[in-house]
Amino acid sequence: MKKRYLPFGYQITDGKTTIVQEEAEAVQYIFEEYTAGKSLRKIAENMTARKTPYHEDSSKWNRTW
Repeated sequence: MKKRYLPFGYQITDGKTTIVQEEAEAVQYIFEEYTAGKSLRKIAENMTARKTPYHEDSSKWNRTW
């Protein structure tokens, strides 16, 4: 599994940090779910079910990510 060096939602493009739109939408979803009272475990399960990739080689989410 490839290790992330940038926070989820960002990438380097032409030497500059830029936003990854699909990941930014996932971050917004996670924030909304968390502030609505969902547990980290449930949010991770939902992210896995939505098949939102966290790593290039996996769509499985963990509550500690």
